[in-house]
Amino acid sequence: MKYTRLLCASFLFSTISLHVSAASTIKSIELHNNLALIQAYPEKVTGSSTCADDDKKHIWAVDISVLKGEKLYALLLGALSEQTPVTFIPARDCLNTKGYERLNGIAIKSH
Repeated sequence: MKYTRLLCASFLFSTISLHVSAASTIKSIELHNNLALIQAYPEKVTGSSTCADDDKKHIWAVDISVLKGEKLYALLLGALSEQTPVTFIPARDCLNTKGYERLNGIAIKSH
């Protein structure tokens, strides 16, 4: 089972164009309707997408109304509770995120 998850994660990340940020810890996660809003430390300085509103550029968003978003949200909660460093993988768009940059995934390394 662990091998299957690793293989699936490897495939997922190999198919994504990786424009990633440096490792960060999750400072907070807030839920607003179907959006999980994530703030990190160190703070996200600028978005990789120009669609984010100026006052929202330092926040990632995940649409939790879709299955992929639910799974990503669960990973984010685990990383927050353990204070595990993560690398954010941006989607470079604001699709269904109301002016926030959409988070496409995270990379987690074991300690």
